[in-house]
Amino acid sequence: MNNDLSSFNFENYRIENIEKYKKVFSIYESFTLTLYELIKKFLGNRNLKYYSIEHRTKDYKSFGEKSSIPSYEDPNSPKYDDPLKQITDISGIRVITYFLDTISDIEKVIENEFDVIEKIDKKINLIDENRFGYQSIHYIIKLNENRVGLSEYAKFKSLNAEIQIRTILQHAWAEIEHDIQYKSVYTIPVNIKRRFTALAGLLEIADREFQTIHNVDEKYNNEDMVKIKNCDYEEVRIT
Repeated sequence: MNNDLSSFNFENYRIENIEKYKKVFSIYESFTLTLYELIKKFLGNRNLKYYSIEHRTKDYKSFGEKSSIPSYEDPNSPKYDDPLKQITDISGIRVITYFLDTISDIEKVIENEFDVIEKIDKKINLIDENRFGYQSIHYIIKLNENRVGLSEYAKFKSLNAEIQIRTILQHAWAEIEHDIQYKSVYTIPVNIKRRFTALAGLLEIADREFQTIHNVDEKYNNEDMVKIKNCDYEEVRIT
């Protein structure tokens, strides 16, 4: 976009974008809270059990930094020509589950209740790159036409958001890795990266084991409920 090394001022661009963002921040914040309440209602209506739902709207500093990063193709130009339209995670929701199986249930909810612009499965990306690491499902969504046709949602018609779904173990790994990587004043040594990779593999196994234990427990509970219903009390497991 721009081949003159001295012609583009990234700092000025960052400041300009922050000022633009300040003018519309309140609508993004309202959008984030609306999504949070909607997702909470959708999951509750389907009796889906989860650990927590997190929500956040990018603060001014984060938006300014992201809006002014250089383009990969041309490092002398910004990646985003129109950051407010091109940055898709200004509003963000994260659903954290106890078990792997719940993720697919929540995926169905997201895909039924919102217009999905993009779906990214981090696990597939990791497999393609032949490595372990941070796994989760990421959606870029917007409100569907039926919903934005209602007066209370009409103002959100042009807005996108990111929804992440991950297990509590995936969340723990990602949060600790992020904290160390992005707050370090030095480049993370290869041996530490390898240890994170090893832990990711162990946590993936743990996730599967927790799921298996949960499935067996559910099976036993269902069997006992049938026995109680049939008054076969002697066969009921006592804990």
